[in-house]
Amino acid sequence: MRGDDQSFAPFVELGGFFPSPPDSGVSIATMKEVVVFKNPPVIHIYNIVEYGRRFFRTLAYTSNSSLCIHDVEGDPYPDRVLNVLSLSAGSPWGVVKPTPSLLIMRR
Repeated sequence: MRGDDQSFAPFVELGGFFPSPPDSGVSIATMKEVVVFKNPPVIHIYNIVEYGRRFFRTLAYTSNSSLCIHDVEGDPYPDRVLNVLSLSAGSPWGVVKPTPSLLIMRR
């Protein structure tokens, strides 16, 4: 995150960790990135997934699926953002479990 004033920026990126639910019995935290756009007003939430020592963003939630390039799992549901009807999709509460990966490099 940047430390300067972002009030006039066209978008803001936030990052953090989302812990797994306490009743799951597993202590896994998922890295999340939240991107908030000013115009048009939309919020995208990404899971940060590590694969082969590289980090990739996978879309987990969008507040307006018509402004999204990727399809989100789950059916879109009507929502209002600043009194504008939008079709939200996905769930921002998901936890990504670590999986094994392999990176093959040539010299």
